[in-house]
This record gives sequence, C-alpha cells and structure tokens, in this order.
Amino acid sequence: MENLEVSDLIGIVSSSISLLLAFFIFSVESTNKFSNKIFAVYLTLCAFEYTAWSLFIDITSNILTFKSQLSYLLMPVLYLYILSVCYSDFKLKWKHLWHILPYVIGNLVMIPRFYLSSSLEKLALFQNYNEHFEIIYLHFSLHIQFAIYIIMGFMVLKRAKKIFVENYSSATIETYNWLFQFLLFTGVLYSLALIKNLFKYFGDRDYFQISEIILSSVTLYFVCWYVLKILKYPNLFNGVNSKIGLTKNFR
Repeated sequence: MENLEVSDLIGIVSSSISLLLAFFIFSVESTNKFSNKIFAVYLTLCAFEYTAWSLFIDITSNILTFKSQLSYLLMPVLYLYILSVCYSDFKLKWKHLWHILPYVIGNLVMIPRFYLSSSLEKLALFQNYNEHFEIIYLHFSLHIQFAIYIIMGFMVLKRAKKIFVENYSSATIETYNWLFQFLLFTGVLYSLALIKNLFKYFGDRDYFQISEIILSSVTLYFVCWYVLKILKYPNLFNGVNSKIGLTKNFR
C-alpha cells in the first residue's frame, strides 16, 4: 500500500460504489429482474476492472492474470444488457456463448508464460511487462472488441428507436435516453483508455501517468452518474419497462 497513487485511490472509490450499486440493483424487487441481474454483473465486472489488485496481491499470482482476462467480458455483458432492455422477450440461449470466445482465447494465450510459469519466471517477465506479445495482444484485442460492441450496441438502439417512439411515454423515452447516454459515455471512457495505452507504448511516462489520473477521474464521474440516474429515474430499474411491447420483431 506504500505505492498507492492517486489513480489507484480513485479506482478503489469507483470499485466500492460500483459494488454497492450492483448489490442494490440485484436485490431490488422488480418484474424486470433479469435485466437488472445482467446490469449488476456488469457493475461487478467494472469493480474488478477499476481496482488495482497488485496493491493487495503479489504480482506473480495467477489471480492478477485472471483478473486482466475478465476485461473481455465487460462489453459482451453490456451488449446483452442492452438487448434484454430493448427486447421484451429476450432470453439467454446457447448461441450467446460465442460472446465469451475472446475471453477463452485470451486465457489460452496467457497459459504458457503466465499461468504455467514459476514465480521467478514471472518476475523476469514483469521487468518488461508491456513489451511481451501476450500483453500487446491483450490491449489490441480489447480495443478491437470494444469498437465492435459499441457499433453493435448502437445498431440495436437504432433498430429499437422506432418502437420506443411508437410506444411514446415518459418511461420509454427515459429508457431509450438511458441506454443511448450509457453507451455514449462508455464509448468516451474506452476512448480515453485507448489514449492512455497509446501513451504507454509511444508517449512520455509523465503523460501516461496524467492520462491514468484523467481516466480514473472520468470513471469515477461515470459511476456517480449511474447513481444519480437511478435516483432521478428509479423506473429504469423497477420493472415498469418490462411490460412495454418493445422490439420483438425487429431482430
């Protein structure tokens, strides 16, 4: 804990708020509980993402490698959440398992030198951590995945917009605005993460640290926005929208 930085402290705060919000959304009584559970899973994954586990766990632990791979599940879970809100008859099916394929591949890539290496071998790897193929692949593939899912998410909203408008009510408009803003803010957040990683590989070390603080601060703002949105529009999570005839035949 002696190496605690500003970005780490902000990340811990963001993680704590995300976990509390996830617990609240998961436990709230609702006829829309399925969507709430997916969103709670997303918030929990975000909490793991925001926290610098290396502050509490030895860097040679496989737990840290496993934690890094959980990033592959963030966007698929977010996409499934959007589908579950936009499609009133949405259910998880076996075909949705393809969404975890990048997660599986990412773990396979990490097996030889990270999961199976000894502690001494891992320490040697961490001396030039960001220069190894596995880490470059992790960053590159995550940013590609992010771009694909952001596009897919906006495509779903575009198809759903007509039905939202046809079922015009304050509840449906609030739902559409929530999903659109949520996806837009997520895009901004991940764009900042891309800039941060560009500084990591091609920029000055000071700029990288500044970008880390900016990204952590924007993330905290984003998490607080969740809370304020729920307080202002509780209908987003109490199930009112689950009865609306949204895009059932627009897939």
